[in-house]
Amino acid sequence: MVSYDKTQKILNDIFDIPISTGTIVNHVSEFAQKAEPVLNEIPVRLQGELVLYFDETGVNVDTEKHWLHTASS
Repeated sequence: MVSYDKTQKILNDIFDIPISTGTIVNHVSEFAQKAEPVLNEIPVRLQGELVLYFDETGVNVDTEKHWLHTASS
């Protein structure tokens, strides 16, 4: 994962998109609200599958390790 500050720097420096960190935060929040119905439906659909695959992988966020868990059919 990339921090909001790093995302802002990448968009500005590499893609020449002038955007504030606050705007990025607002976009992420808006996306989270719009994605909520689909994210709630995924576990329901997975429960109806005959075969499921689960996995996890470590992701470093700043200097702290977080775990990303996945489930697929």
